[in-house]
Amino acid sequence: MLFMPALLAGCGSSPTQSQSTSPQGALLKSCPSLDEKDIKRVASISPVNTRHLSKLPQTHLLCGTVFFGGSGDLIVEITETPGGGAALRRLRASSVEQFGRAALRAIPGLGPGAFLARRRILAFTRSGRMVTLETGYGSQGRLSLTVDQLTRLARLVASRS
Repeated sequence: MLFMPALLAGCGSSPTQSQSTSPQGALLKSCPSLDEKDIKRVASISPVNTRHLSKLPQTHLLCGTVFFGGSGDLIVEITETPGGGAALRRLRASSVEQFGRAALRAIPGLGPGAFLARRRILAFTRSGRMVTLETGYGSQGRLSLTVDQLTRLARLVASRS
């Protein structure tokens, strides 16, 4: 992952909804701009389960949700961070440094600076926040979402300002 600003709450073998507290720390609120129905509709994956991310002191996340498939495979993680365009520019710069300029591409229609990194991390701004969607790898070693599916989810989130 590009960056893992928070840890999964209640990480265990069960991919069901997490409890409202965690021994690892306070939980972030769920990002309301994306839900299980969106994942099922766009990716045709069912069942879809969610977990909240744990809040870590050094992060400034406003919300964070991870969506898993029935076998526990990471489908997508969504986070929202304050800072809007400035935060997006910082993330883009660190992504170029980490992956190289060739691994990034602009994503039209999601606002200035929106980009995709390594076919699995999509970042853009919405309502003064930076939104990051990141897909994971399934048990077969392939990305859980295609670029098209990840982009469709991002467009759904962007439309919910």
